Amino acid sequence: MTFAQRKRERKALMADLLEQDWDVFGTLRFVDGRTIGRNTADKLLRSYWNRVDRIFFGHAAERKGVRVPRWCFAHEGSDAENYHIHFLLKAPLEDTEHACCVLNAVWAQHHNQTGPSLGRKLGVIVDAEVTTFWVRGWTVEYPFGGNLAVLLTWVHGSFCDRVGVRPCVLSYVWSEGEFLPRKF
Repeated sequence: MTFAQRKRERKALMADLLEQDWDVFGTLRFVDGRTIGRNTADKLLRSYWNRVDRIFFGHAAERKGVRVPRWCFAHEGSDAENYHIHFLLKAPLEDTEHACCVLNAVWAQHHNQTGPSLGRKLGVIVDAEVTTFWVRGWTVEYPFGGNLAVLLTWVHGSFCDRVGVRPCVLSYVWSEGEFLPRKF
């Protein structure tokens, strides 16, 4: 395949992906993406998605081939040595936040090579913009009624200017097109 053919193929793929109604973007990182090896990572990824499909669709995942609609992109980082996976998917639940919690929990508990110790990257899509947070856990609360959502993130202590691994909680609100940190 020539360079021009690959370029046309990539453009067609990008156009097709942009036409889809994806509502979750994520990154699946390994404990050590530099030593995991592509074969091991691919096996873990296949078994992860099989488990996710089975959780959401039960036996239909195997018997009828029902799957969570998704696209996965293997990436090796800027230095070509940090193997990880980016993905787009259409959440299988109406409650996208709950679907993300399930995806995150399955990855964190899937294998001793999945779910790094500092947490996982959480991608939040609001108004077609993706904002990412590095978190160990998260929840959305409505402490002031239904009109103000607060994203609470449980993060590694170093994100709160602490020494050591003692966790802390950071809060964010969506305002004027971006997530802003808030203290309550």
